[in-house]
Amino acid sequence: MSDTEIIDLHTDIINAFKNKFPDLKDVGSYEELEELPKAPSLFVNLVELSAVDEPINGFFCVDAVFEAYICFSFKGKPKMTLRQFIAQVAKFINKNNWGNPIMFEKAKFKIAQKDMFSPKFDDLQVWRVEWENRIKLI
Repeated sequence: MSDTEIIDLHTDIINAFKNKFPDLKDVGSYEELEELPKAPSLFVNLVELSAVDEPINGFFCVDAVFEAYICFSFKGKPKMTLRQFIAQVAKFINKNNWGNPIMFEKAKFKIAQKDMFSPKFDDLQVWRVEWENRIKLI
């Protein structure tokens, strides 16, 4: 990659989730979701970019905040099973560089909480997991 594209970095994250959690029925971009997903599923969303005061090794850097929406069906999945999965996702996120250590510094898990405000997921149990990554842009 001669220029860093946000879409490529987003794809690195999605692919890492697909590889780590192959039992998920759908893993993708939250912004591209148009209909109710099959559960269980996970969707990644970039929600914020903020300035970093000092470049790192000549790279322009930003702090990026990402969210993962984790969707389970109300049927057949006890709430503790979902919470256990959320904990596994949080552990996977923390200190992850998504297979791209040149462009991503290690992620910092921030919070996981129930999401009740996403109309896309009204018929599912949904948790939102948030983390921050410093991204080097060329």
